[in-house]
Amino acid sequence: MEASSNSDSPSTETPLPSKKPRRLFRVFVFGFCALLLLVLLTPYALSLGYLRSKVQTEFSSHLRGKCEVTDVSFSWLSGVSVENLRIENPPEFTPERPAVVMKSMNADVSIMSLLFGTVLANAEITGLEINVEQKADGTTNLQELAEDSDVAPEQSKPNEEERDGGGKGAGNVGFDFKLKDCAVTIRREGEVLERLSNFTLTALSTADSSNVNIDADGKLLAGDLKVNVLVDPTADITDAKLITHGLDLNSWRPLIDAFLPDQLTALTGKVNGDITATMRGSDKVELTGELIIDNPRVAGPIVQGMDLRSKQWKITPALGLGGKSASDIDASKFVIDLEWLHIMGRPSTAPGQVTLAYDLDLAKLAEFGGPIPEMLKGSGSLLDGIISMPSNDLPKDAAGWVTALITNADLKVKALDIGGFALRNIDLNVNMKDGALTIATTEATKLDGGALLIGINVDLNNLATMPVSASVKWQGGQLTGGATQTLRYVMPLFAGLDADAARVVGDVNLELNVGGPAMMQESDTLLGWLDAWTGNGSLGLANTAFAPSKQLEGLLAPLGPLTKNAIPVGDKGRLQIEGFKAPFSFSKGVVTSTSSEWSAAGQKIGLSGTVGFDGKMDYSMDFSSLLKGHKDGQKVLKALNGQLPPARLNGSIGDPKLGLPKLKNVAKSLVEQQGKDLLKKGLKSLFGK
Repeated sequence: MEASSNSDSPSTETPLPSKKPRRLFRVFVFGFCALLLLVLLTPYALSLGYLRSKVQTEFSSHLRGKCEVTDVSFSWLSGVSVENLRIENPPEFTPERPAVVMKSMNADVSIMSLLFGTVLANAEITGLEINVEQKADGTTNLQELAEDSDVAPEQSKPNEEERDGGGKGAGNVGFDFKLKDCAVTIRREGEVLERLSNFTLTALSTADSSNVNIDADGKLLAGDLKVNVLVDPTADITDAKLITHGLDLNSWRPLIDAFLPDQLTALTGKVNGDITATMRGSDKVELTGELIIDNPRVAGPIVQGMDLRSKQWKITPALGLGGKSASDIDASKFVIDLEWLHIMGRPSTAPGQVTLAYDLDLAKLAEFGGPIPEMLKGSGSLLDGIISMPSNDLPKDAAGWVTALITNADLKVKALDIGGFALRNIDLNVNMKDGALTIATTEATKLDGGALLIGINVDLNNLATMPVSASVKWQGGQLTGGATQTLRYVMPLFAGLDADAARVVGDVNLELNVGGPAMMQESDTLLGWLDAWTGNGSLGLANTAFAPSKQLEGLLAPLGPLTKNAIPVGDKGRLQIEGFKAPFSFSKGVVTSTSSEWSAAGQKIGLSGTVGFDGKMDYSMDFSSLLKGHKDGQKVLKALNGQLPPARLNGSIGDPKLGLPKLKNVAKSLVEQQGKDLLKKGLKSLFGK
């Protein structure tokens, strides 16, 4: 019974595990290993030619120049590598050299850094060479290299994190970017204009800082160049420093000639110095530093034909851009010293204005030739002043600039001889505001020994004609060659005069008021332009004597034999003028004087007539007063009913024609009349009648 009971009890043996979980585990391990192997072998597979082919295809499909790459590879440990990239020029540019050549590029991201929550990226480009080819019309190979596309690139708005410079996570990203042994060559029509060689650049930012340091240096044909940049996104400050050493300006002649042909005949000088730009935020920039140019020279049409040169130029570009307004400019420490020109910044007098003071040595500038008159050499001419201009809302045309500019300048000239005039101690002020230009001299200004007061007003708001009103007052001047040539339009006795041979002496006073357009129209001739001017004034001469021109020598004895006992107007071949008064006016190109008087020995000779701006003259002179108070003269006047026929002065101020009264018949009739009177007197005595 026991035996049978034991046989019916449950079995106590342990069951064997199922084979299904083991198979799943093996499948998982095999799959993981396969995936890992695939990941590890992927860079190798890609490097077999797929990447190189893909890169060439992508470049070629978007560029008009053939692209070739020797090798493109990828590795988990060394990143992406590109070897010997070459991009040819577009078809219409030279095939002699490629547009872009790159020896190698390596870029990778540290996997270990990713494990610690940071990103460390590295890239290095070696042997990058860019050839810029420019045609005569200004187009370049780089412009034409990219295929035209009608699809505009999609514009995306920066999110808040991008606008804030990367947000809090920006400090977890670091990079180290390098350019080594790079070069950029600029050619125009095959001629090298400039070349930047041995160029290196390093851009570095650590993972624990948002600062970015950029250092670059290279060699231009003109000299060495170095740039240092520090960007601090946290403080929103960027410092950039440009350092130049031994830059030879002459090396830039071909480059300037390419863009400004036939404008330079000389360009020399060595440039040394540095300029630092500090940017605070997006709208504030401070410039500091100094540039020194030794033995500079600039010549040619670009400087109006002058040949500018100095021992040294100094430029201190100290500027503050952005103040209360983003476009405000603080130029209070700005300085340019060219030896003959100094420009100094001044504190702004109003918001939105830049104020500069300057002084210019015109006498020195005249030594450089060009449009500055040679007569200013050694004249001691100095121009200094202050000019204010807008720093924001810049005018869009000349009329706007005229209204916006404010200037006040003083011109001082020790001595200036021009056109036969001797100017001394010139003190002239120029002022412009709201489009109104005024020019005035002080009493210190002397013209041929007399005080010269000039006042000129120009309306620059009307640039088409620029209306001018002016006044001239010249007191106590001495007659000279220049004065006699100019005064012929009012003083006809100076017509045809050779001032040197005439030995002119005399005192002069002149008042003149004129008005007209300063600008000539394209259809205007000189005389047509002068016809638009009007004016009036008066001329006064005293204690004057001169030898008249040959055409006017008849004035020495205007009445012929009848002047033997009359008041003389000449002495030893020289006309005598105790006084001369000539009120005059002019319009439509004609100067008119209706009541001029020539005083000689207490008697007055009347003159009236016109002189055109073309020089044509028509004057009459009344010599009747010369016969008054004298026995023979009174007889002549009585015979002529108390009035001599006027003398005529015609021709031109350069070649006058004199027509004196024809008194021969008058004298003959007078003698005959006297004979008749004597005969009558004798008959009366004879016959007792």
